[in-house]
Amino acid sequence: MYRVFSQMLKSFDRQDLEDLYKLVKAKYGSTRPMEDLDLILYGDLKTMFEPHVEDQVWKNQDDYKVLDWKLYDSCEVHSLRMQHVYIHMLVEKKYPLKPSTITDILNKKLQERIVRIKRLLDDLRVTATQVCVTAAKLNYYCSKIKTAERVSTVKERIKTKERIKIVWRSRLLT
Repeated sequence: MYRVFSQMLKSFDRQDLEDLYKLVKAKYGSTRPMEDLDLILYGDLKTMFEPHVEDQVWKNQDDYKVLDWKLYDSCEVHSLRMQHVYIHMLVEKKYPLKPSTITDILNKKLQERIVRIKRLLDDLRVTATQVCVTAAKLNYYCSKIKTAERVSTVKERIKTKERIKIVWRSRLLT
């Protein structure tokens, strides 16, 4: 169910989300849904739009480890994945998150960024090494070309000297 809901959040804008909440709220009114998926959707939307400090999801935060946090820009919703629980929160609302949960979220994000930066640095090191190797190869080939040009120039000079000798000999003989 959460994968489906996450997919909806990716493609929904804020108005779509509010319309879905109104539809679910109108369907169930003051009653609670009986089917599992309807109950989960109803609970998630109710937690998102009408958070109450006394709800179990807020009381039991210390029992769960933060696994992931995402921001869905299109609908402006934070999605917090914890062990056995998903919490979806509107960006502009305040929710009763405990300091330990907020610390876990920030530590998780910081750790992800550190890993990404390390990967980028590794990629840069590989790229820098490749550039150095390529530069060394270019220097090698340039030196070969210069040597070949020098040899070619020396050969041309020798040929020119031989031609001059031939011309002088022919003039001397005539």
